[in-house]
Amino acid sequence: MAVTWMEIVVADPEVGKLEQAIKRLQARKTSDQDWKKEIAHVEANGEQPRLTYCGNQTWYENYKPLVVRLIGRERKQHHSVLSSSEAYEVAYKHLYELIPACERSSCPCIKGFVIPY
Repeated sequence: MAVTWMEIVVADPEVGKLEQAIKRLQARKTSDQDWKKEIAHVEANGEQPRLTYCGNQTWYENYKPLVVRLIGRERKQHHSVLSSSEAYEVAYKHLYELIPACERSSCPCIKGFVIPY
């Protein structure tokens, strides 16, 4: 039987809190008009933005370490659902897809592809 996102959240509510934190980041990024104006202005002039948000950097530095700690084979306390590779893959894909994309067209990590685990 396939592991679902809801099974993971029920098994460990901390994972649901992580999802909410990413959704708050998403809301902040989509509503931050100053950020978008700064990016558009400097890119139009061929410059690098001073504000350098990167979706992959945000994921790998802030969120992936938490996923590794909570779900998968590296989880410290064994759990019948959460310790599986399948649960890790489901959580990874679900949460990574919530990370806002880079807003600079020149960013080397342009989103739209799935990052390997």
